[in-house]
Amino acid sequence: MPDGARINELKVEYVKLNPYRLAKPAFRDFAFGMAREIKRFVKKRAPASAWKPLRRSKAFLGKTYLWVSMVRSAPEAYVRRDATRTFDSWTPLHRRAAIGARLMAIMAIGAAAQTVRFVRALRNTPKVGQVSFLAQPMKPHAWDQALIDRAIYYDPDLIHAHDLPQLFAGVTAARKLGVPLIYDAHEVYPEISTLTPAEQEFLVIRERTLVKHCDALITVNPFCGEFMEKRYGCKPFNVITNATERTPALEANPRPRRFHERLGLPPTVRILCYQGWFSKDGRGLAELVAAMADVRHDVHLVMIGYGDHDYFRDIAKRTGGSARVHTLEAVPWTELLEWSASADVGIIPYQPIDFNHKFCSPNKLYEFIAARLPVLANDLVYLRQVVEGEGFGLVRNLTDPKGMAAAINEMFDPATDIVGQSRRNLMAKGPGWEWPVEAEKLLRIYDGVIASSRDERLRGPPVHPRLPAAGEISLVEEAAQ
Repeated sequence: MPDGARINELKVEYVKLNPYRLAKPAFRDFAFGMAREIKRFVKKRAPASAWKPLRRSKAFLGKTYLWVSMVRSAPEAYVRRDATRTFDSWTPLHRRAAIGARLMAIMAIGAAAQTVRFVRALRNTPKVGQVSFLAQPMKPHAWDQALIDRAIYYDPDLIHAHDLPQLFAGVTAARKLGVPLIYDAHEVYPEISTLTPAEQEFLVIRERTLVKHCDALITVNPFCGEFMEKRYGCKPFNVITNATERTPALEANPRPRRFHERLGLPPTVRILCYQGWFSKDGRGLAELVAAMADVRHDVHLVMIGYGDHDYFRDIAKRTGGSARVHTLEAVPWTELLEWSASADVGIIPYQPIDFNHKFCSPNKLYEFIAARLPVLANDLVYLRQVVEGEGFGLVRNLTDPKGMAAAINEMFDPATDIVGQSRRNLMAKGPGWEWPVEAEKLLRIYDGVIASSRDERLRGPPVHPRLPAAGEISLVEEAAQ
């Protein structure tokens, strides 16, 4: 508690259950009996100086709130207000109480809960700070409802939901139609680095509940699948990679020279290609551009894709590599592999800034394989397994400009012939990493869940909020403390 902050009065407006009539009379009597105990507890404990008694009172309030809000038919429950008067400053206690209230509201109502009103704090006021939080059973948002309506309109034999934002709509539509559901996790969605810890915790709870309604689970590589199986205690994930397939134009001309033609480069220049989003964070592109100042002079970097081109051109000018760094706008996907095949080496300099980057299996990896383009990749788990394990290129520690420059020079060293050997391995093994192989696996999954669905004739109501399991209740109580 900050110096000079003294507690003068504690006021608690405890849990409110709405509508009141939905609770059974015996449960209502119990709830309001507990509420009276809260009042007595707070009245008795709050005047005693300061931190520990208040913490206990809030923990007691949190446990009682959890019990009251566990009426399955109640459409909403909330911690209304927890206000402490102070003379001159805002105490950290309010923030802790707010976090506990948010977590308890989500856990008590179930994973299909949404925040309607976030924590609100009145800072630097002489009288009162207020914590408000409201959670209610989740109703479909406009996007979810559009997906549900469209699925019902088509009346499919199977629903395939791609990524967590589509899973709620997929579960609801599948249960309404009585058809099987496949969940395809393109990444471990709650581990996205731009999410706040509270958002990540909410999405973990949401995903854990919804995957239990799925008939089959798919993800992009075995490491993501193993992580989610352990986290959620769910059935095993099938692996369907982000594979693509060669175009007829590539079969006719395996080594086009589009980059040389577009940029007016002599045939002796060798092309290092990055393709995709020009992200400023997490992909190591700034370091890659800076590294080109120390790379052998017959190698040029071509970045083709979308993003802030000027930002990376400025880095090239500042570091002295602008003559050998080129940026091109994105091209249609139907032409992309022909551009990829025009390079000599493709680079994947992703950095392990979060789980999804550390265990990434990006589209460009499979595009390079389909284009029979040798790969230079950062030392990340799945990239090492594929690139080094199959002999498709070189894996090195690409975390700073000097390390990148050394790896690029090693890759293009004619004495080692890494590029030539990698290309020969790609010609031999590449077809096994293309989409036709993955398509067969996907069709087998479809056939299996449809056959199982017909045998069991699954039908059920839309997803409803559920009561927390016993383990979750204990976790909430601990969080409140």
